Amino acid sequence: MKNPEISVIMGIYNCADTLSEAIESVLGQTMSEWELIMCDDGSSDATSEVAEFYIKKYPERMVLLKNKENRGYNQTEVIADKLEKNLKIKHLKNSLAKIKQNKKQSTLTEKQRTENVKDVYKLENKNEIYNKRILLLDDIYTTGSTVKACVKELKKGKPQTIDVLVIAKRN
Repeated sequence: MKNPEISVIMGIYNCADTLSEAIESVLGQTMSEWELIMCDDGSSDATSEVAEFYIKKYPERMVLLKNKENRGYNQTEVIADKLEKNLKIKHLKNSLAKIKQNKKQSTLTEKQRTENVKDVYKLENKNEIYNKRILLLDDIYTTGSTVKACVKELKKGKPQTIDVLVIAKRN
């Protein structure tokens, strides 16, 4: 597609069992002028094969970018950079810091996820967000534990509002 109205950028990694559902969700949108760009960060399962199945069906709408090995690709960071460039939304890279390593959320129960993100994030620069409208980006929303922990910390800076934009939601 030459000039789609919407470009959906989907970071994919070892998600063969859920990727079809995510792609079908994009296919079910009512807007007709869109493209789907999938970025596989070196999956070791059948993720790429699932993506390629859909690309064969919709070659004019879908693209797959593949890394040979996992590089720790942060699609949320890439999207924030694009929002800054294209929509003139300032990307505050150092306001909220991850101050300690935690376990991977996808392996935990809802209760464990809440505990796992406790005291993981710290507001580094209150003045940068004071009385500002904040847009918090997250790549996936499952239980909301990470988003809630980040919002709790951001509120310490007394922003005007905090909105959340999630790239994918898992029920």
